[in-house]
Amino acid sequence: MRKNVLLIFFGCISGSLFAEVSVKWCMDSVVIENQANERYEKIVFEYTAFGQKASEIYFSRINLHSVWIPNFKSEKYYNAQTNEYSAVSSVFQPATQTWKPTDKSETQYANNIISTAYSIDAQQQNWLPLWKSETSQNECRFYQWQNNEWLPTNRYVDQTTESAAYKWNVESQTWNPVYSSEYASDAGGRLLVATLYLQNKNKEAIFVRYDAENRLSSEIRYQWNEKQADWIEQQQIEYQYDDNNRLQTLTESYRDMEEDTWINRQRTEYQYNTDHDFPVTISIFDSEKAWTSPVIYSCFYSQKTFSNLPEIFKAGFSVYPNPVIQYFSVSGIEDNTWLMVSDMNGKRLLNQFINEGESVPAQSLPEGAYIVTLQTGKNTVSQKIIKK
Repeated sequence: MRKNVLLIFFGCISGSLFAEVSVKWCMDSVVIENQANERYEKIVFEYTAFGQKASEIYFSRINLHSVWIPNFKSEKYYNAQTNEYSAVSSVFQPATQTWKPTDKSETQYANNIISTAYSIDAQQQNWLPLWKSETSQNECRFYQWQNNEWLPTNRYVDQTTESAAYKWNVESQTWNPVYSSEYASDAGGRLLVATLYLQNKNKEAIFVRYDAENRLSSEIRYQWNEKQADWIEQQQIEYQYDDNNRLQTLTESYRDMEEDTWINRQRTEYQYNTDHDFPVTISIFDSEKAWTSPVIYSCFYSQKTFSNLPEIFKAGFSVYPNPVIQYFSVSGIEDNTWLMVSDMNGKRLLNQFINEGESVPAQSLPEGAYIVTLQTGKNTVSQKIIKK
């Protein structure tokens, strides 16, 4: 159950697919101004020749007139098939004006996707394994490196209508349940209720509502009261849109049980470029600061020209039918191809392994545009689909 919401997508936003080159609007940087404590931060983004995110560099400064000081950097590396195989984090050393690596991750693609995280040994200057994850069609397992071996720690199972989390019990050598979730959708596939069951007999639920335009209008979190045998309202998120169907205001509230009313806690306001549908200013106001001195995200974009995927990645690949109504299939792929479906903000909504021509259910997706990404050990391709 989420506590804070900030809808912002860092990366390239739009552009043609499967042409020789594509022109996309990409975020160059975002400046974060916290007026309450006069703290200023900046993130600068760099991209590969194919438009993938190559690095994020974090800066800070003490006031509006001081210089930006680099603090932290994250770099991503891709193989010849455009798969990300490594990411390295570094901190800036002011004394030597150099970057010092601190952490890295490596990813391998086979029947399962295996990601391994490492930290640097400052004395030996070598990489020490910390943890790894193994992701299969509907399951992800985590392991921790101890005593020169990988020991299981957590396990997550994700199905279309339910999911569950488990923790490894060392003594009994079994998986102990932590929580489970169930999802209910309407006839059009829109999510209506997500219920979380905890092992201490507590349970929470989020009820989702839509407006007449089929847009998300509110999410209300409830907690089950065993004594009253009833769901009690806890938190609420309300969405408001402008005349161009763009998210304009997001308001988070909590329930005052004594006064039996909703109390606004945080409000996020979005301002857009007049010619495009991506935000240029995002302001977050907090009730604890009397709705003044907001945290302001100022986003800066430019158009960039990228090379598209080599011809070998394009041959025969197709998602059909498009537009999608209930199901879609993919042709021109290998068996056990990893499929991901994301919304236009980059939020992942579906992931599974599929085979050539296999039907993929899409009833749970609201109407709109989505990106289908297909990944194997050899390549990665993406295509935009429309859900009706």
